[in-house]
Amino acid sequence: GAGGGVVPVAFFVTRTKDGSIGQTYSADPGPGGSIQWARRTLGSTGTTTDIVGATGNSYVATQADYFCTIVAKRIVGGVVVGTAAADTIVLKAPTSYENFDSATGFAAGGAASRVSVETDRKIQGTGSLAVRGSGATGALYRTKSAAFVFDPATAGLCAVRMDNGDDPEYCTFSVGGLLLSLAGANNFIAGINAGGQVQSGVEPMWRTFRPSVIPTMKDFAPGSVDLRLQATQRINASGPTFFDAFVGNAEGVPTVCFACDDIRPSQHSIFLPMMQAAGLKGATIYVPWALVGTTDGSGGRLTLAQLHDLDDYGFSIALNGTRDDASIMTRASVQAWKDEMAEGRAWLAAQNFKNADPNSIVFPNAQMDQSGSTVSKTGVVSDGSDILTVSDTSDVAIGWRAAGLYVPQSPPTTVIGIIDATHLRVSAPCAAGTAPVDFVDTSPVWHRGKLLRAMDDIGITFGRSTGGTGGIHTRWGAGGKRIRKAFPNYSISNNEPQANILAAIDIVERDGTTMIPLVHAIKADNVDGLIDVAQNKLQAIVDRVASGVASGKLVNISQTAMMARDFPSIVPV
Repeated sequence: GAGGGVVPVAFFVTRTKDGSIGQTYSADPGPGGSIQWARRTLGSTGTTTDIVGATGNSYVATQADYFCTIVAKRIVGGVVVGTAAADTIVLKAPTSYENFDSATGFAAGGAASRVSVETDRKIQGTGSLAVRGSGATGALYRTKSAAFVFDPATAGLCAVRMDNGDDPEYCTFSVGGLLLSLAGANNFIAGINAGGQVQSGVEPMWRTFRPSVIPTMKDFAPGSVDLRLQATQRINASGPTFFDAFVGNAEGVPTVCFACDDIRPSQHSIFLPMMQAAGLKGATIYVPWALVGTTDGSGGRLTLAQLHDLDDYGFSIALNGTRDDASIMTRASVQAWKDEMAEGRAWLAAQNFKNADPNSIVFPNAQMDQSGSTVSKTGVVSDGSDILTVSDTSDVAIGWRAAGLYVPQSPPTTVIGIIDATHLRVSAPCAAGTAPVDFVDTSPVWHRGKLLRAMDDIGITFGRSTGGTGGIHTRWGAGGKRIRKAFPNYSISNNEPQANILAAIDIVERDGTTMIPLVHAIKADNVDGLIDVAQNKLQAIVDRVASGVASGKLVNISQTAMMARDFPSIVPV
């Protein structure tokens, strides 16, 4: 057989859940083989050390493995014939404070609200708490007294799973925030920037905060806390916010994934040598395929040969949201855009890139929707029938969507008749009550939510916008349910001060989040611009990332690799 009698096998390491302390790693040595498990420290001086006594086909991670990569050595006839490493590092097991499996103990808080326990969106436990509310900013929907004992000094990074659902007329609003009340004071709402934290507010992912740096929390002694679910902004169309987990010690793998837009030649002539000199390969190039090799008044575009150079070095190659970098909103229909993406995927496949990613795109100009008209009305009365009483029906049209606290959400409720100046008929009976209702014209081609659904239809699992700052909590991905399509990044253009970007990387290291710095054209004259970035500033950022990687505090991988690492992961509580 091949290799002097050694039977070749597909040798790799798998893990349970997120691979944290207490999780199991497995590998199959194949016929006649055995396994020796080892741990590898991070950084340029990282070492691999055999774990004494760890010789079975599986291994349970311990505290000694913290912040190391688990490695399996395949041994045949006493000789190491292959090694395989896990796709992540060993992290702390999170502390579970509240799993939201039951509505028991969550008392009414004063503002109009409805709660239920749902099972279709949970990522852990037996259910998630769906809270529907209607009220002004600060309105208290539900409260749970003495929910758990909390110590800000030892909680580490806290993460709250808050999911606003898939319905575009509801999920574009945040129904509520989770507020911790210590010593009778409202101290913090998860998801709101405070005390120097970086917000991770990408739905349906994780909102994070670090109590030890928040002025209203850091000095409190350990004690019981109340949980309060309240409005963080005024809500009319009040669909459910699904609360599913509140955990501590939630730090993930500190990660930086560079992203390059517009396929400018300086990404090959300046950025590639810069990354090569630093020993970094974690970048993704988003390609408007019809512009490859063309010229324009802004320095032209990368050639196909240059794209192959970037791919050969290890950058991943993904697609722009359109062939010509124009807004997706300029496409005449959803089907026309789907056909265009099929064209782009065919182009990508034909190039035989080693690191092609056909399931990721960028949203040109950060545009995801062109919402239709919305008329918000307060004090809408439902008597339990399909008739709603409003102040005035003249600005509402038949066919418009109705969305509100007492309005059925699935299937969508629409206006089917205008009865008179103050009464209209909708497509389903509404629960009795008085609350605001939004009436929405959903007819525009790219009304909110239509692009995300089209992406789901054709299997695009990652969409990056050109907005957002700071780090994103990706340790547990999207919980195996779906992948949010509005993934933000940190633009290093837009005249953003270099100090701000370096400070953001510091916080990524501290909190174990993921940062996606965005690179457009690079200016060799070192003059920063609204879109372009000064070469010396980019060099400082690359140097900072390289320093973090060398010291074992940061990981630099492509966005494609980050998705493969984090998005199958499950919170182990």
